[in-house]
Amino acid sequence: MKTSFTARLLVTALSVAALSSAAHADDLNLKTMIPGAPQIDAESWILIDYNSGKVLAENNADSRRDPASLTKMMTSYVIGQGHESGKI
Repeated sequence: MKTSFTARLLVTALSVAALSSAAHADDLNLKTMIPGAPQIDAESWILIDYNSGKVLAENNADSRRDPASLTKMMTSYVIGQGHESGKI
């Protein structure tokens, strides 16, 4: 009986040690997999996490900028469609 208790205790201790080292290794892998801020040749930019809305990286994100060409075209298209349908 004493031997079986010792064996169970040893198996439990080894299992806990193995699981905690595996969890620690996963934690280290997560830290090493996160890249730094990108090097982008632009006057301003921002990178936001889609799920949390958290700003991950930015460069002059608060500076005032004119909209991009695609934004201008899409705005014109949406306004034109709204005007034709009588919604605007």
